[in-house]
Formats: sequence, structure tokens, C-alpha cells
Amino acid sequence: SNLAFGTLAGNKTTTGSENVFLGYLTGSENATGNSNMYIGAGSGYLNNGDYNAFIGSNTGRNCTTTLGNIFLGYNTGYNATNNYNIGIGYFN
Repeated sequence: SNLAFGTLAGNKTTTGSENVFLGYLTGSENATGNSNMYIGAGSGYLNNGDYNAFIGSNTGRNCTTTLGNIFLGYNTGYNATNNYNIGIGYFN
């Protein structure tokens, strides 16, 4: 099961499970990703990966299939393409 709170949060989730989407557009395009936590408007918007934790507005926004990332801070990991990263701060 998933927890989604916010306009269009987890909107397209189909088979993805154990996700938490809190905020406007969080994980909106996540259809199949599992065990993610997205907190903050736009965080994880395009992500379909697994085991990510994105906290802050637009964190990991344009990531598509990344997994095992932790991003904390405004726009952190916005366009990340690799797995197993930790980003803390502003737009890194």
C-alpha cells in the first residue's frame, strides 16, 4: 500500500508499493517504484526507481529510474541520473 497526501501526489502509481508521497506533485509520475519517501512539493516527480528518500521541494524532481538515493534540501538531486547518491544542500 502507499500513502499519498497532496494534489496529484502519487497520481499515476499502479504497481508501486510501500511509498510515501507528501506534498503537491510528489511522485506524481511514479507508476512502478517501490519503498520511496518523497516529502516536499515536486519531489520525486518523475521517479520510478526504488528505495529513494527525497526531502525538500523539487528534490530528485527529474530523476527517472534512480535507486537508493538520499537527497535533502531545495532542488537537491534535481537532475540526478546515477544510483546510490547522497546530496545535502541546495541544488547539487
